Parts: sequence; C-alpha cells; structure tokens
Amino acid sequence: MKYNLESVDIQKIALTMTDGMADYKLCLWVPEWLQDAEEKEYFVLKNTGTREEKKWEELYHFTAEYIRDKCCYAISQDGKLALAGYAAKKGVICYECESGKVLWNNKKIKKIHKMRFNNFDSDIIEVISDKLVITYLDKHTGEVLEEEKIRQVRQVLNWMRCSENGRYLIGADPVTSKHKAIYTVYDTETQMVKGRFVAQNDVEESRFDVADNGNFAVCSAYTRQGVSLINVDTGEVLWTQKKVKYISSVSFHKEKVVVHSQYNGIYFLNIHDGEIYDHKYDKEIYFNPYGKDILLEEKNIAKIGNKRIQGPSFAFLQAIGLPNGVVLNPVGEGLMLYDNTGNLIWKNKDIEIENLIYQEEENALYGFNNTWGEEKIGIISAEDGQMISELAIEDFACVFIGNGKTLLCNTGKMYDVSKDNIKEKAEVFKFTAV
Repeated sequence: MKYNLESVDIQKIALTMTDGMADYKLCLWVPEWLQDAEEKEYFVLKNTGTREEKKWEELYHFTAEYIRDKCCYAISQDGKLALAGYAAKKGVICYECESGKVLWNNKKIKKIHKMRFNNFDSDIIEVISDKLVITYLDKHTGEVLEEEKIRQVRQVLNWMRCSENGRYLIGADPVTSKHKAIYTVYDTETQMVKGRFVAQNDVEESRFDVADNGNFAVCSAYTRQGVSLINVDTGEVLWTQKKVKYISSVSFHKEKVVVHSQYNGIYFLNIHDGEIYDHKYDKEIYFNPYGKDILLEEKNIAKIGNKRIQGPSFAFLQAIGLPNGVVLNPVGEGLMLYDNTGNLIWKNKDIEIENLIYQEEENALYGFNNTWGEEKIGIISAEDGQMISELAIEDFACVFIGNGKTLLCNTGKMYDVSKDNIKEKAEVFKFTAV
C-alpha cells in the first residue's frame, strides 16, 4: 500500500526533540490521524532532506491501538522507541518500533497531557500532566526516577529572556495549548535555580520578563488573561491586570511594568498593585539610556525626539539608542544610524543580524539571528555600520547574559563575544530541572 508522504508535515503526531528545539530528523506518523480506530499502522520516518525541504523515508512501521483524543505520543531520538500516553487508566505504553512489541506499560501515571524524550539525555522520558507537573521516567523500565537522578536532569527551555542588568535569566517551556507555560528563573552568576512556577503564556519570548533583583517575574497571554506579577521564589501570583489585551510584549523598566498592546499602544503598570498609571497611543517604545526614548508610532514609522522617520520596509524590528544617535532595524533592509535630530549617518542594507545590544566601551553592536536556517552571531561597528565578525551557530533560542559579552543558547552552549573575536566557551550552562 502506498501513502502520500507529502502530507506528513501536517499529519505527524510526534517529532524527535521538543517543539522549540525540534530537529525534524525523525517523526512518528499515522495516516488519517484524525480518525480513531482500534488499531492503526504507525510509521517512523526519517527526513533525508533539509529542515525547509523535507524528504521522508520510512525506517519502521508497526501496528498498535490508536486513539487521538485524550492521548499523546512521542518518538525517541534514534527512532527505535515510540510512546503512547493516555489521560486515564492506561498510563504510558512503550513500543519497540521495529517489531511493534510492547516493552513496558506504566499504568500508575494519570492525567497525561504531553510526553517527550529529554533533549539532553535520551534515557529519560518526561511525562507532563494537565497541571503541568513533570514526572521523569527511565526509558528502559518505565519506572519513576529517583530524586537524586531527577536533580541531574537537564531542562528544556524553548524561550529565554534576561533581566535588564543581565544577572537573571527566565526561561519558558510552553508545553500546553492552555495558554500556560513552565517558567524557571536562574541566577546566571551561580547557574542555580532561583524559582520554578507555572503561569500564563502564549508562545512568545517577549511575553514574559524577570526583574533585575530576580525576585519578580511578569507573565502574560495575548488576550483575556491579562498580565500577572509572580513571586519567583514561591510562584505566588501577586496581582493580575486584565484590562490590557492583545499583548505583544511585557518588560520591567525602572520599577515599573511596561506592556505593549498590538492595537492599543503602551501601558505603564504600577509594580506594586498592577494599576495603570500611564498610557501612550504608540505602537512600541524602546528605552534609550543616552537620550529621549524611541517611539514606533506605526509599523514603519519611528519617532526620534520630534523627528518622524519612515522605514524603507513594512516594519521596524528594533531601535537601539547610542551616544550619538539611534540605530533602526527595518525588516529585510539591514541597519541604519540616525543622529538625535533625525539625520541619516550611515546605512548598511547587507546586515542580517537582529536582536541587537550596544557595547559602549567597544562602540559596537552585538546581535544574533534566531530564525531556523539562519542562526548566527554578528558584531557590527557602530561607527560605520560595517560587519566586523560573524559566526554561524546551530542553536535557535539565545540571549545575552551578564555584561552582554556572553551569548547563552538554550542547549547550554555559551559564546564569548568581543569586538575582535567570537569563540565558543568550553563551559556549558547546565539548565537543571530543580
């Protein structure tokens, strides 16, 4: 029997590795996956093409019970094991993909919402309940790991963000469609977990932030649930402001919470009670330590002081304040530097680096791309806009930590970045589960 493998991209039921770190090398696929049946054929497929242009080749297929509703699936990184997890009674079932044999069945695990093999240790299975509690299982036996082993499990962070001072890192693991995520806050100096909690989120790295003191986090969803302030140590929700909707980003800035609404401008919330004390009807604001803050009034119009600058493309991605002006980053048009009165100093259309920060002592812009297929780190001269150095990397989610000269990736890799060099560090940031 022949199957249309072109439909795999929309019908896959499990990928190797987690959503934010998926490698697209293997997947578990069930034809006509929307229809329940007593038994169905499961296919383990290998991508022999690229991430963008996939070419699927069959490795194994086996027959087993199939239920779509209230059930989830996972595939091991070598494609040899498949998991089925049920919301009730049947627990977790592990299949050998080559033969279809049931290797073990742990019926003690209840209310399963999602499962996955740990990205960093393929012998560990993570089972996530509907309350977003993670239970860790041994891949070979299905038994729950002992406490000491759990403490050594490396955690998955699909999205990351750092405090303004670079000291504290907050990572989000959005594992559910219920607009919630598991958050972990790390002290980047000690690499120790400061707090872990469940809070609201729609999958966007800009919809959460951590304060400079590491004691508070702010989390939001796109609409309805509003913005919440969380005590990092306890996970307690201190307040929730639901009057702000269509949230594109939230952040801490100088003892206040700043919320950008996609349609309603910028809100400033009192950090103590969440009440709105100011509202600007601009699209977005970039705080400028060297002069007046930069407002994006519309998608492609930036306001520097009293000067309105229209972008060459449909939107500005970012604005960075410098001692002598403002760097603007329009989509697909490189970078451009304007002085504080709005006069163009330089423009470089060939720059493809985003997520910029400014290093004053070196008068350089550091940045990275986090788009699949174009991951790289770059250093750009703030004097003339020319690329000084760049390095291709394999990691997707990244953030600058500490003094802004270390780029941290969600795989734990770290890169030393200076005006003269970009170099991978031997040390790895070990994201741990507890």
